[in-house]
Amino acid sequence: MDRLTDTDLEKLYTFGHFLYNELPRDPQDARVEFEDELALQYYRIEKSNEGQIGLEGTSSEVSVPTETGTRTEEEDEVELSTLVERINEQLGTDFTSADELFLQQVKEEALNDDQLQQSARVNTQENFAYTFDEKLTELFIDRRNQNEDLFTEYINDNELQEVITGLLRQRVYDASQEPAES
Repeated sequence: MDRLTDTDLEKLYTFGHFLYNELPRDPQDARVEFEDELALQYYRIEKSNEGQIGLEGTSSEVSVPTETGTRTEEEDEVELSTLVERINEQLGTDFTSADELFLQQVKEEALNDDQLQQSARVNTQENFAYTFDEKLTELFIDRRNQNEDLFTEYINDNELQEVITGLLRQRVYDASQEPAES
């Protein structure tokens, strides 16, 4: 089915996309106030052309540039711990190593996202920012939801509690027995 033929579905999708961004992230926060913040007043879909697009030329291969030449010097990779320290200094926050782990998890999910990887390969960093910045919020929400799911399973499943508690107890105990670094 051509995605532009069902205008009602397109309108509903667009409205739902904007509505989702306005809904509270915490299910306990049932208070939702929209007032005049979200109103779909006009929506128009127009077919501008119909037909086939032909490729000119004799080559059937299309080469994609892998380097754009926009980078002038090698940039050092910043450790997440250094990044968290910078954030704490600049914004006066008090993020910890647990927050570093959260950021590491989000980074790993970004690295495993095929769409982001493809976008990074074919765009400059400036153009990649458009794709990445939009996707980052989604990755944060997904990670939070996964952590919340793990929390819920842990609280509700006694067998899982016993396994996780035993594993973590042993690791914390072993790490505590090692001499402290000075």
